[in-house]
Amino acid sequence: MERIVLQSVLLTTVTAIILSLSAFYTTQNLMRQRVFSQLSSIINAKEEHIISRINTDREFTALLASGEGIKTDSASLKVILEEMQGRGVSVLGMSVFTKNAAVVSSTGLDVNPINTAITATTMVPSKGSEGWDGYTIYSPIRTQGQEAVLGVRYSMKALLESIFDVPSLGDTGEVLLGQRSANDLVLLNNEYAPGKRSPLSLGIFDEQREEGELMALAIDSGAGTASSVDYRGNDVLAAYRSLPLLGWGLVITIHHQEAMAGTVGMALALFVKSVLLLVLAGYAAVILAKRLTAPLRHLTAKMGLLGPDHWSLGRTMKTGDEVEVLERIAASMANRLKKIYDNLEEEVVKRTAQLKNQYLKDRVILDTIDHGVMTVNAAGRVTDANPAALQVLKCSRKKWVGFNVADALDIRVHHKRMQGAKHPVTLVLKKKKTVQSTPEQNFSIMRADNILIPIILVVKPLMDGKKLLGAIIVFQDVTEQRRVDYLKSEFISLASHQLRTPLSSLQWYIELLNNEGTVSKEQQEYIDEMEIAAKRMSNLIDSLLHAARLEGGDITPHNNPVNLTSVITDLGEDLRSLGKDKKLACVISVPSKKVQIETDSVLLHVVFKNLFSNAIKYTPAGGKVSVDMVVKKSSVEIAVRDTGVGISKADQKRLFERLFRADNVRKMDTDGNGLGLYISKMIVKNLGGTITVDSTENKGSTFTVKLPLKVKEPKKQLKKKKK
Repeated sequence: MERIVLQSVLLTTVTAIILSLSAFYTTQNLMRQRVFSQLSSIINAKEEHIISRINTDREFTALLASGEGIKTDSASLKVILEEMQGRGVSVLGMSVFTKNAAVVSSTGLDVNPINTAITATTMVPSKGSEGWDGYTIYSPIRTQGQEAVLGVRYSMKALLESIFDVPSLGDTGEVLLGQRSANDLVLLNNEYAPGKRSPLSLGIFDEQREEGELMALAIDSGAGTASSVDYRGNDVLAAYRSLPLLGWGLVITIHHQEAMAGTVGMALALFVKSVLLLVLAGYAAVILAKRLTAPLRHLTAKMGLLGPDHWSLGRTMKTGDEVEVLERIAASMANRLKKIYDNLEEEVVKRTAQLKNQYLKDRVILDTIDHGVMTVNAAGRVTDANPAALQVLKCSRKKWVGFNVADALDIRVHHKRMQGAKHPVTLVLKKKKTVQSTPEQNFSIMRADNILIPIILVVKPLMDGKKLLGAIIVFQDVTEQRRVDYLKSEFISLASHQLRTPLSSLQWYIELLNNEGTVSKEQQEYIDEMEIAAKRMSNLIDSLLHAARLEGGDITPHNNPVNLTSVITDLGEDLRSLGKDKKLACVISVPSKKVQIETDSVLLHVVFKNLFSNAIKYTPAGGKVSVDMVVKKSSVEIAVRDTGVGISKADQKRLFERLFRADNVRKMDTDGNGLGLYISKMIVKNLGGTITVDSTENKGSTFTVKLPLKVKEPKKQLKKKKK
């Protein structure tokens, strides 16, 4: 409740400030518009006053010059001058000139002759040391055959005093006259020095006009109001007008500070009133908050006493509002809490016992499995290890628990230690993805007694949603399995060599029987069956020997410059021969240019012979087999495509394993041995390339062999054993 009251006070404060500022700025704008309106009215009156006076004097001079019987001698002019001055006209002097500007007669102050021909009444302003002090009006005399010019000089002193006097504008109001003299902007009534009025140059006219100088705008036939800076550097509000009759400009200014003085007082008044309003509102809010929150504070104090052995909450409020309802709900809640608390201890004991039993079960399972299991936290520190892990590592828990996993587990691949970001556990913690052993990548681990043993490794991240908790490491010593695999390979190699000799003898005797012409037809069929079986046995032995030699590192590629375009073209002819009997369409697509790489052409023939044989074997009659060769930036790709039975997604993962055959192809051909693709992948790997498969069941398969254009030296050169 107090928060609501405080928020209301804050809202009231902000509202008052915003309204005060809005009122201030609105009043300031209105005051500015009022000042501009007053300045415009004054300058219009000053302009009319000046123009009216000049026009009156022009009309009087024109009438005087055009009067019949005007006498042009000095005595007559003096009489006229005295008569005009007696009427209150501010005439200073009069002169009559010939059309050649020669003085005929004059009286009073000298009047300068005009150098141009006068055909109409003309006004010429005159300036003295204090600026504009009057003007001379010239009018032609055309009476009684005379051709002369009458010049009358008028004083502007009295008029200017009334024009420059602007008491309604306060102490800072000022009226300025200016003109363009040559290319300068000149003020005609400068009061910059006290008690003096003299012309003052404001600078080059064009530059002042570009900068927005109001006098330049007025002279340039402009009119309006604006905020500006006067020639003294003061901020002023001003109105400006053009005086076309003189070709000058008229500007009236007043200091901005004086013009806006009323708004400052209003702003102070608004501020004082706002402060008083806020103080009163705050005081009222505090009193209101205390009255409204007193019941809530009382209820809060009572609820703060709730706890073990004190769950009772009596009802004492009868306010008839929401606070009474809240007390009733709090009392009901206290009763429910008492019941829950009474059963809580028993429930905690029961749940603790269940967790303990579950922990013991999990621990027994972890301690009895023969796989090594270790856990690490998100920072990569070992948190636990089961007895099997300690047995494999030949160490104690104290040596590993709490240490960095990269130091605890010395994992190696091909005898090279995995360190830093390449360590399997570090990689899992960074990428949050599982890492495990594959047929192509065998892991080993260095035990505490410095003995390197082969292992099968799986590292999985422990996740709570998107949060990484750590990782679990499962590994198994597969020394015995590796030894058995080695013995298998040795046995296969030995058996294949031992079977080669009797099989050769059998093939030789079958050849002798084929050359014997006295056998019957039934006997010849038996001999053909024997020959087919012998060939199958020979192919199987060759495959077993190839696999054993590749696994044992007995085959070293002999890389030589090879024209791959020619090799694929020649192999394509063999492919067409193989597909001719099944009526398969065989398409070979190779670049027209020679593609030369360094590789072992013999081993390459073995790879493509296996791929072509499989494509023909598992493609139904009438299908299509194609070979496409594409040259990339640093490699060349040869794709063998068929429209055969295809391979399921599950079988594709094991397709290149030794002795593996897919389920659907076993039903079609029982003569396969599952070694062709296994041998092909090992050969391509030794050649520095890769082989991949993309297949869809019942639609066909694509095997892609990727070979480097340049041979990289292998890290470990395979040596050929001596026979």
